[in-house]
Amino acid sequence: MYPDKYYIYKYELYKAVSDELDDTYTPKRNGSVQNMIDGFKMYDEICGALKADNDIRHMLHETVTDKCYSDPELKTVTIDFGFYLARYYKKTPDKWFPPLDKYDPGLTADDWLNLLNDKNVFDEKSFNVIKLIYDMGGNATCKELSVKYGDTPQHYNSIATSLAKRIIKVTKLPNYNVNESKYWPILFVGKPEENKESGTYRWKLRDELKSALEIFLNENPTENIPATWLLNYNPNKWDWEKPNEEYNYKNTVQIVKNGGAVFFSWRCHSNQVKAGDRVFIIKLGPVPRGIFATGYAASEPYKGTYTDDNGQNVNGRMIDICITGFLDYHTEELISQDMLKEKFPNQQWSSQGSGISIKSDAAR
Repeated sequence: MYPDKYYIYKYELYKAVSDELDDTYTPKRNGSVQNMIDGFKMYDEICGALKADNDIRHMLHETVTDKCYSDPELKTVTIDFGFYLARYYKKTPDKWFPPLDKYDPGLTADDWLNLLNDKNVFDEKSFNVIKLIYDMGGNATCKELSVKYGDTPQHYNSIATSLAKRIIKVTKLPNYNVNESKYWPILFVGKPEENKESGTYRWKLRDELKSALEIFLNENPTENIPATWLLNYNPNKWDWEKPNEEYNYKNTVQIVKNGGAVFFSWRCHSNQVKAGDRVFIIKLGPVPRGIFATGYAASEPYKGTYTDDNGQNVNGRMIDICITGFLDYHTEELISQDMLKEKFPNQQWSSQGSGISIKSDAAR
């Protein structure tokens, strides 16, 4: 059905492809529709690269006969490429530092699982930082964390260092280099970042820690889902497309599509939002209606000034948000309001109040 439009989704394959490409998309074993949506986005990127490769297109042209499906959009080729990548391709190992023969903390997945369950070791802040790295595919630079979730790069560095010190205290492990006080190899291996715009050093969770974290999140599903909020946008009530504004709709789309992030102040009725919580923005009013943007809360609620439904400036509760994902509702298909209502009927998807909580089953 529609082989020129859709891919075939299978968790194990998409997980393997994501791991092989070090993609920020990490599918979860929970059967959520978001897994498939994000996986198709990853495959769209792969498909775009394949389309740009003239040699591959030539190979396909020479191989396909009149009895074969012509695959004009290279969707089937993309599926085959993903299968090959997951099953057969093994890339040259990255040179992460320190190598195991130089330093190995010797902690098994079971050891890490015990530490994750010890709230005196993994307190809320440190657990959240490790999980944020996990959510970005298991590796990240401090700058990438800062851009995506807020706070300074040093914020993440200092929390990870403090966590490693607590682990050393509990396990009696030696750190990597006492004289230089290098604590991070307890948690990570690292390497210099090639793209300096992304940061100076990339950290990757140790394999045993990553495995333990997957087990922990499956055993503690409430820990797996940060608080998630639904914010409203209605073009009838706020004209985002004014061309004379720096961060108008068109510019925002371009910045986010190019890998950037944009900060906004947004009306929010709830006073329970925490910095780092996930936010989704749903377009109401004229069709199309549905979720078109995602990001994170960059502040807790505060009193600010916004334009009300009558065009008047009024004081009310607001939050700062960082938008990191965007679907252009002029050209792209949204996560439709009708589909959301059908899939999650117990969740309110058309609230007049911006800033309602998304229930855990829908957020997952």
